[in-house]
Amino acid sequence: LYLHIALRTKRQSRIKQQIIYRRQRVESPPESVHRSFFPNWNYSAEIVAFTHRFGIKNINIDHLQRAFVEPKYVSVELERRRGSSKDPTLPIKDHSQLIEDGKTIFGNYLNRLIQDHYPNFPNFLIKSAFNYLTQPLKLREICLKLGLEDLILSPSYPFSNELVCDALYSLITVINEYDSSICMNFVRDYFFSQIVGVDLVDSICVEDPKSILSDLLPLSCSIDSRLVYANSIASVRESFHIAVYVDGNFRGEGFDEDIYKAEHNAFVSAIKATLCCNKNNIL
Repeated sequence: LYLHIALRTKRQSRIKQQIIYRRQRVESPPESVHRSFFPNWNYSAEIVAFTHRFGIKNINIDHLQRAFVEPKYVSVELERRRGSSKDPTLPIKDHSQLIEDGKTIFGNYLNRLIQDHYPNFPNFLIKSAFNYLTQPLKLREICLKLGLEDLILSPSYPFSNELVCDALYSLITVINEYDSSICMNFVRDYFFSQIVGVDLVDSICVEDPKSILSDLLPLSCSIDSRLVYANSIASVRESFHIAVYVDGNFRGEGFDEDIYKAEHNAFVSAIKATLCCNKNNIL
């Protein structure tokens, strides 16, 4: 009897799922809405929960909320209040004056972390690493996981990458004014930690590693790549082994089924050897 009831319930659930699936294929997918449209949304409670989540319990709530207010939201809200019976003044300010300071603070902390972990990196590689870690899509993904998008006040939705990044920089300014050590840990734990399990040299040397290697070496050094062996004739799958020599001395090697990719891997290996990067540089 119980088995019969279970099978009937499962059959009915499958039929409902099929109906929902067909309806979704015919109709357009539902529009995404901000969490503030949910009936159980409480912005003040979310702000307080945010302060507890990041260890900034005693911060000024009004100053923290300012980091999430877009300038357009203030103008739209003022216009809406003028047309109603509410108080036409708005007690909150936007984050336009916090963005530039946040960019500077964020850049200083992140560059310091890169220099500490990669002491042999020259300035142009530090800049490439910084650009890799601060890609708008990467920052947007981190902000989504941290719950920053839920707190942004803006008349437009979905938010653009620029708007989310501006809210992040404003938040960093507010946290740094509260406690610089907490702000440093915030940048380290949530943004510099992107390199965990990632070989940063492989990530930033995607284009033309030969020119990067030549920039790392003195002008008098000669760089030469040599084909050590290729078994493309004697085997089913091709395989190439390329070695890189600097002034006649072996510096790196690379393997791949494509000869150009093998040469690329060889120059990346030579860059690692030049910078003395090993597995200890991978977090």
